[in-house]
Amino acid sequence: MHLSSGAKMDLDQENDAGPPSGERLNFKQARQLCEMIFEEFTHEEITVVDSSFRIVDASNVPLKKYGLTRKSAIGRRCHEIFHHSKSCNPGPRHSCPFAEVKKTRKPHRCVHIHLDKEGRKLIHSISSYPIFEGGLVAGMVQFSRDITWETNLQKHFGDQEKLAAVGRLAAGVAHEINNPLTTILTSTMLIQEEISSDNPQYEELSLIAKEALRCRNIVSNLLDFARQSEPCKSAQDINDIVAESAALIRKPTNFKDIRLCCDLWDKEIRVYCDKSQILQCLVNLALNAVDATEPGGAITFETKLLPEGNWMEVSVSDTGPGLPESIIDKIFEPFFTTKETGTGLGLAITHGFVRQHRGFISVDNHAGKGATFTIRLPVLNQATQAFSIQKVISIP
Repeated sequence: MHLSSGAKMDLDQENDAGPPSGERLNFKQARQLCEMIFEEFTHEEITVVDSSFRIVDASNVPLKKYGLTRKSAIGRRCHEIFHHSKSCNPGPRHSCPFAEVKKTRKPHRCVHIHLDKEGRKLIHSISSYPIFEGGLVAGMVQFSRDITWETNLQKHFGDQEKLAAVGRLAAGVAHEINNPLTTILTSTMLIQEEISSDNPQYEELSLIAKEALRCRNIVSNLLDFARQSEPCKSAQDINDIVAESAALIRKPTNFKDIRLCCDLWDKEIRVYCDKSQILQCLVNLALNAVDATEPGGAITFETKLLPEGNWMEVSVSDTGPGLPESIIDKIFEPFFTTKETGTGLGLAITHGFVRQHRGFISVDNHAGKGATFTIRLPVLNQATQAFSIQKVISIP
């Protein structure tokens, strides 16, 4: 068995006697070296696959996100682990790396979406190299790198320019509409004062006033979305903001018989933020969760400090039906809504506020089981301890 020409060395064994016998790498040392590579590689996932798509060997540490160890992964088919599929065909958008390597007999590079143990999508950059035996491709060595974070970061920066342009347009439109709306609303109320409540036109005027107020609310949201001024930041404990958010949505959750919980990091996590903006973000996410959750369900706030110590996450989860996969990429776009009475600006405003704090927002969707929106923000004090025992607090 030998590697492809791109991976092997061109050695003339007849003219090169090799190193002295005392310096040669014996089988035991070679085995130990391979063991060290497969055990210690933490950033690159190394997988050796045979012709039947079964894993012959794999690096140990990255397998944890699939809920496996090196020992339990060996012998299983790669598509069962990485794609949760019984078939080796990953779908029309992605070619099978081994099929490409076998067909071309050359190294192959591609981008694939893998699924972790909880079914979450992870974007991987994959480089595959053929293993030859008897002139045939007997397997491959595959190097995979998780690029989910980098991909989301690029998308985030790409969205910034688009949202800024829409924001400027929205601000101009909002100011132009606001003045005639005020005239309509004022005139309607003045006419109502001059006629009796049993007049047939009174109800029509009430409808005009109601719709004018709804338009004013849309204009107000437009101005919030378009606001380009810097947030008024100060040092805040994110747990305090979460507790205040939970208190604000207590009545809607009680009305629908929804259980409200907070899973909070038990140490202070200080962030440099505009409290009112972050509070509005969490309330927006929580109210959406209330709309999506049936009576008897649950909504959970969670805060945690990430292991590196300089970022934290606050998430809002619900037990609703989740989001249709077809709209996941559109939910943060201005004016996109699935509600009959929605303005489509709540998540766009939330996205804008988070962006102003140099943060990120993402959604983890589980069809039929609910959705989790997560906001990631830089922490103020990097010396905050990263170890904690979390506690669950039920909000009465």
